Amino acid sequence: MVPRKRAARVGDYITSGPTSKLPQGLSARVTAARSVARGRELKLRHVPVTDVAPVITYDGPLQATRPAAKPRSVFGGSAEFRFGDRECGLLSGFDITPSIGLGSPQLHVDVRLPSFRSAPKADLIVSLRPTVGATLRSQSGGFCQRELASPTTFVGAIFIGPAVIPVYLTVPLSVRVELTAETEATASVSWNARFGMRTKRAGVGIVPVAVFEADDPSIDANVKTTPQLKAGPQLGAQLGLGAPKVANLRVEASTAVEFTAQPGACSWDWRLGSFAAGGKLGPLTLRSPEVGTSSHRLWTGCDKSTFERSPPQPAPAPAPAPAPAASRLFFHADDAIMSISGVGAEDALTHISTANSAVVGLDANATHIFWTEGFGNDEAVFRAGRDGSDRRILTRTEQYPASGVLVGDHYYWLTRDAIARVATDGSSVQPDYIPLPASDFDGLDPADDLASDGIYFYFAGCGNGAVGRVKIDGSQLDTHFIDTDRCPQGIGVGGGRIYWTHLGGGFDQPPGYIGRANVDGTQVQRSWHVAFGSGELGVYDVEANDRFVYFTTNDTNAGGAKGYIGRVSVDGSGPQGKFITRAQLSVPLTLVP
Repeated sequence: MVPRKRAARVGDYITSGPTSKLPQGLSARVTAARSVARGRELKLRHVPVTDVAPVITYDGPLQATRPAAKPRSVFGGSAEFRFGDRECGLLSGFDITPSIGLGSPQLHVDVRLPSFRSAPKADLIVSLRPTVGATLRSQSGGFCQRELASPTTFVGAIFIGPAVIPVYLTVPLSVRVELTAETEATASVSWNARFGMRTKRAGVGIVPVAVFEADDPSIDANVKTTPQLKAGPQLGAQLGLGAPKVANLRVEASTAVEFTAQPGACSWDWRLGSFAAGGKLGPLTLRSPEVGTSSHRLWTGCDKSTFERSPPQPAPAPAPAPAPAASRLFFHADDAIMSISGVGAEDALTHISTANSAVVGLDANATHIFWTEGFGNDEAVFRAGRDGSDRRILTRTEQYPASGVLVGDHYYWLTRDAIARVATDGSSVQPDYIPLPASDFDGLDPADDLASDGIYFYFAGCGNGAVGRVKIDGSQLDTHFIDTDRCPQGIGVGGGRIYWTHLGGGFDQPPGYIGRANVDGTQVQRSWHVAFGSGELGVYDVEANDRFVYFTTNDTNAGGAKGYIGRVSVDGSGPQGKFITRAQLSVPLTLVP
């Protein structure tokens, strides 16, 4: 490929996507080059795309091409029994619905060609967590049904030997009330599965090895019982053999308007259509599960339903509040993502090795670490377990990513002109989720660092000389939420306050300092804490909780070879400028419970 800042030379590769003049695109190698009056004249030779891209890797979601089918019952039925000629009786029934899921399939591709110095390789692995289960629904209770009209027409007869079996068509209109208890039992089994192909070397070639692996099985079971009341008119149509009210085999279709009530909720629904088969023998009626059922909700309510209200119980004694868990401070240093509990360097844990990478954004939750790598060829968002396992790329980006914060089930990061996001499973990538307007100072990005309190994003903007704010959904954008008078760099939120940093330090500039304000923008303290004096350049990033404020800096007297994490109490007492020392310390910090 041709570097951006020089002209093409012999041996370089030229590529292009499809255009009107090159409908098949271009993949060629420069065989001769010379300067001419109008520019550069090149002679090209077509080469396979594998010569241009000898290494092809991909780690990401394997998207489904169609939505999953709605589960349907495959077996079941119901029975009703009436006492003599009475209109009321007992009912019971059940149905079984299977379920199959694949979780979130992930695809791993790693192809390395033998024509380049590395060993040949061609791996293709699909990872997923399939789930197989079934739901058993059973119901029992009582019903009362009165037929208001039931016009019947005999349309023919079937002769079986001496027996004559009439064929009838009837359209019953009735009112029905049911009071039942429905039990739903669900059981499922899931496991991690991997299949595909790996390769191993065999002399100068490679040999494919099939992969079929399974581990980490789990079983989940749940049982729930719900009382339910249904009442309403229904209109049906039956085509059957035999006597309509005595003994028959039939198929039927019906529509109904039903009022349904259960604990905490009730509704009116129009059941537009349902089809079933069944039969009757004296007081016993059998029916298959309904198919093709669709409904339209007319009304819902009863948020304070007293249905099945239990007697008042005395309030339990309040349990003692658990002690708050100590936050861990994550940072990038010495080619690794590390963390401390706030006690000090002796408590440091190394989570993930990141040799030769530039980590510019970092966040974590109870199970995973998320980070953004910028510059060079590794501009991407990564995810790994807190023990370093299952490391993979969530999404690649060519928008010069920076900063990064985890909110709910999405990881957000800054590009040059927007806040981007990706779901924590690698899906739903939105590189322009919240566009940001250009900064007041031409040439500077509108935002340099990003933080959130779960309701708003806050961003430090040196080009605006201000802290900006925007709601998580992209509304209420304010690029000058807090004017800082200088060039804010890092930003953090904790304990109900926003903290931001100014570089300062070095030469004859003012010392680096931290400003702060309440999250609503009040009580602004632009120089709340002076972090360093002359000779130490800082501060860069900042994080806070309700006890301490942490920040990063570099020692310019040591040629930038030493980095520090400083700490100060939220009341400004006990400053420790060199709380943690690392030979190599990059900017991002994050505090995680």
